[in-house]
Amino acid sequence: MAFDFVKEDSATIGATPYSMPADTTVGVPTSQVDTCQVQPWINILAMAIGDEFVVKLYEKFLAGGAQVVVEEWRIIYPTRFLIIPSLIVHNGWDLVISKVAGTDRVVEWSLRKVT
Repeated sequence: MAFDFVKEDSATIGATPYSMPADTTVGVPTSQVDTCQVQPWINILAMAIGDEFVVKLYEKFLAGGAQVVVEEWRIIYPTRFLIIPSLIVHNGWDLVISKVAGTDRVVEWSLRKVT
């Protein structure tokens, strides 16, 4: 097993869904096809009262199937960090963040993986 980073970056996140592994806004989730165990670390800078963000994990149950939301987390002020327990992903996954309420904020993330 090798320890690696899928993506370590930051971006200003608003209401448009943003794929963290693809590092881009998305109309539909991207399809990451590497089989791995991934642990997301997320830091939202300068959160304020009224800010709320949602992080969604998309995955395909079968290789040829459709991507669906399999888990969802909310980050609500005053919390600004989210460390998600390790997840085993395989068939076409994505980790997407978007703003639900409040102000667009700079979000830093580190997607740590074991392949």
